[in-house]
Amino acid sequence: MAECAQGAALAVAATVANTLSGVAVNRAFAKTPGGPIHVLSVGSLTSKTRCVILTAAFADAGTLAATSTSVTITPSRGTMKVDFAKAIPLVHAMVAELATLVDPTTCGMSSTYTATYPVVRGTGSYSAISGSVRLTTNDTGVFSELKTGKCNLGNNSAPIGSLSIARGSGTVAFE
Repeated sequence: MAECAQGAALAVAATVANTLSGVAVNRAFAKTPGGPIHVLSVGSLTSKTRCVILTAAFADAGTLAATSTSVTITPSRGTMKVDFAKAIPLVHAMVAELATLVDPTTCGMSSTYTATYPVVRGTGSYSAISGSVRLTTNDTGVFSELKTGKCNLGNNSAPIGSLSIARGSGTVAFE
């Protein structure tokens, strides 16, 4: 979690003006009826857990863990489940087109996709949460080079360095 605080602090410092957008940061979480929400997630492409910061209608921070069908956000006051189904075809398309996304000279890769995700349930302070968030995800990585001089894009290859940044907004309610 300490890594999340450090990495997220750097990302938030770069986007704080846009993230807060004039809405008071959570002073009385229990009284919020919901409203606009801003999300910033930062992590590695090779890790299933990423750091996440939520602001606007409420403010909280923690981790985000993805499976093949859902995302669980675990901030300090409970959990939120987000339906990840709309992202699956986008991620599969990125993997299928990986060779076209990687620069054959540098083995660097960059990809961007946008999708809207429903918030389907929660626990703790988020037990009555519903809504959706539209995220734009930027994935960037560098792959190793094979002895042949080609980029290592085999089925078992992983980037030697990568970063995934998802940023977006939406609306949530607590009913």
